[in-house]
Amino acid sequence: MTEPLSQPPEQPASPELESPSVEDMRHAFRLQEVAEWFDQTIEIASRPADVLNFEPASTETIAELQRVATAYHTGVEQVVEAMDPLTRQRYETFIQARTQAKQEEDQRTTEYMQEKNGTNWLQLGKERFEWKRANQIPPEDYRPRPVTPEMQMERARLSQESWVTLYIYNQAKRPDESLGVEPVTPEAAEDLRRVSSTIMNQENRILNWSAGEQREKTREINDTVWSIHRRANGEAYRAFEEQAGESIFEPLPEPEAVPEPAESKVEERKIYERECPGCNTSFHSTHAEGPCYNCALDSITHGMPPEEGDFNTASIVSGTLTEEEMEHLRKDLESVETR
Repeated sequence: MTEPLSQPPEQPASPELESPSVEDMRHAFRLQEVAEWFDQTIEIASRPADVLNFEPASTETIAELQRVATAYHTGVEQVVEAMDPLTRQRYETFIQARTQAKQEEDQRTTEYMQEKNGTNWLQLGKERFEWKRANQIPPEDYRPRPVTPEMQMERARLSQESWVTLYIYNQAKRPDESLGVEPVTPEAAEDLRRVSSTIMNQENRILNWSAGEQREKTREINDTVWSIHRRANGEAYRAFEEQAGESIFEPLPEPEAVPEPAESKVEERKIYERECPGCNTSFHSTHAEGPCYNCALDSITHGMPPEEGDFNTASIVSGTLTEEEMEHLRKDLESVETR
């Protein structure tokens, strides 16, 4: 008797992807943003001395920055390549919206600068550098002097360039561990710190030259330019939330309270091998509890561009500020107080 043919088992239908991988989108964007900031820093730090008004970064420093920047760009490509189709589509849509927000930022800033003091914000490259060559900013000269509209615009540019170079100075010393790339050499880090600090001094010098109504206008222009930048960031972050269904930033868990010791004792500086409660990154800290540097900075800035003191605050909160960096910070603060 012939056995009846058995029916092949039914294959389960492929489940439809209902939501993208928010973690992958966050990771790709974080790498993308830092990669762009590395590119900006390399361009700034390698300008000629007669444009910067000081010695540019050494070729060794630029090579170190390019090495780490390449790792970030490669990391973005790898994360995006590994995304499922829905996540990649949502991420690319978000990137398009972010690009549009940045273009609108340039347009708003250009219109504001033209209306406020008749200058052209998009005066980049050759025209801007020719102006800087003709209007050298003397080092250590803080005496009041007439501040032209071009100088007020230049201060707003220097403000953006000082924070991006300072951010990359901190990031280059502790790159994303998922990239498997070594930090820049101590010599390159110190050289980049010099570049960032000198740009910040130029920025402060223009403000100190201003007096009375000129000073208020110089500050107002800089604050408005940053406000336009924050607005563009907010629009980009809302686009992320529309595509991912969640905020671009995760809320940080509250660190557990550390009980006070029974007796107050002076102990030598301890270094703890830690894992961040927010992103699970391994790092070394002088604190037994609390977030890593990147999570601390995110919690301070809430996705907005960091202010000048935010980097140091994040280092202190995360316990990653070295004794050498503490000494640099002390000297910088002392130099500001004596001006």
